[in-house]
Amino acid sequence: MSNSVSQLRSRLTEIDRDIVFHEIQLGLLRAERESTQRHLHTVAVYPVLTLPNEITSEIFIQWVHADQKSNPMLLTLVCKQWRAVAISTPQIWAPLKNMPLGKRFLAKWLSHTGSLPLNLSLSLRGPARMNYQDSFIYQTLSRHSSQMAKLTLGSNEAINLPLGPFPRLISLSICGVGHDLDRALVIDETAPLAAPQLRQLILKYKSELPGDALQVYLPCIQLTNLELKADAAECIKFLIHTPNLEHFTVDCEDGDLPDLNQWTSVTLPRLRRIRCAKSTYPALLNLFTLPALQELSIWLDPEWKEIVQRLIARSQCSIRKLDVHAYLADHELLTGFLELTGLQSVRDLTLRGPDGRDGALEELFLKIEDPSFLPLLQSFAIQGCEFLVPTNTVTGMLCARMKGEVKLKSFQFLLGGDNDEGRDDAEVNNCDAHVVSNVRKLKALCSQGLKVDFQSKFRFWNTHLDPSVIRGFRRVLK
Repeated sequence: MSNSVSQLRSRLTEIDRDIVFHEIQLGLLRAERESTQRHLHTVAVYPVLTLPNEITSEIFIQWVHADQKSNPMLLTLVCKQWRAVAISTPQIWAPLKNMPLGKRFLAKWLSHTGSLPLNLSLSLRGPARMNYQDSFIYQTLSRHSSQMAKLTLGSNEAINLPLGPFPRLISLSICGVGHDLDRALVIDETAPLAAPQLRQLILKYKSELPGDALQVYLPCIQLTNLELKADAAECIKFLIHTPNLEHFTVDCEDGDLPDLNQWTSVTLPRLRRIRCAKSTYPALLNLFTLPALQELSIWLDPEWKEIVQRLIARSQCSIRKLDVHAYLADHELLTGFLELTGLQSVRDLTLRGPDGRDGALEELFLKIEDPSFLPLLQSFAIQGCEFLVPTNTVTGMLCARMKGEVKLKSFQFLLGGDNDEGRDDAEVNNCDAHVVSNVRKLKALCSQGLKVDFQSKFRFWNTHLDPSVIRGFRRVLK
């Protein structure tokens, strides 16, 4: 028994000696490996690292702009040379894509942007809002306010703008979704927002707009582009202070708007374009006088017809570009609207989702064939059509408009929907001669200067447009 114990202890001693020996050998091998690796880096040539830094920098810039998910921080992890090039290339940091809001990264990221203008977009909801309100992050953004060219802040509560000044800021967007939002944004009330270049303002929220605060503390008089989502009363309060507006996008519901007779009319002498969203309160336009108005976009329903007629008559304006969302309008309403005296100056017409039931779209094309109908029309587009349209009707209208004193210059037909049930390809083959005839007509029109664009999502049959017709048109008309 004693001999066995002695042998085991002796064996353990031998094992310990072997372990020590091999650990020493392992340490020597590791040291040799590190030395060899360092020597390799001094003699090995990696082709990508032989590029001039300017070329590498341009590659980084192209990658960041081409890939929406790109993160320039990844470039700093590849090697020391790439890290140095990335840090010295402010163009890859200035887009502020995928920028973390954490304290560890924010200040370092912004420091790499140099003096380039910044386009900053932050969604401040939940934890992101808590991080934003952190004094370190807020102050860091404020230190870079002089670089901000476009600033977008989204929140479901009141939010603070970074401290100014904003000498480069040209576009400010504040988007809120909270129903209990009392103030869309908070600005230092001791002075107006210091943003002398600010021209575009976008305010969107579902709750009441703090009109008085915004009128006083935002430089409204210098705005030329405004996008506003609020109730009609607050919209009017705001517009009184924006006499230099040129472009206005409005999404204003009636809210608690009192009798319109109690409101002073709003004259915007420089406004050239107004776009009305689907939910916009039509009677709001009864308060506007827009003598420079040239572009109008509306969602047509019976109430809009008379309101637009009065607006044009009151403003003595000349509408040149008309965009009509006709999804809610029948054929009679649409044609009656287009026949308004105030719209006979239209040169560019876009119809979205026009009614095509019971041949209504064919009647519309036949109407447009008459050169006295929209006599100055030069560009015509139909988008979102989901009804069959005979090719003869299309080419007939185009031929007629090319014979008038004012010729059509461009025509666009974007088709949508899915109406291919119960058809087969044999039906398409029966109309080859018809297709060839209409393609020839279109080719002749193109030689006279007409630009056409046909796009289709679904199939037309027999004497109607189908994918083969669309492809034929596009091949011949290139």
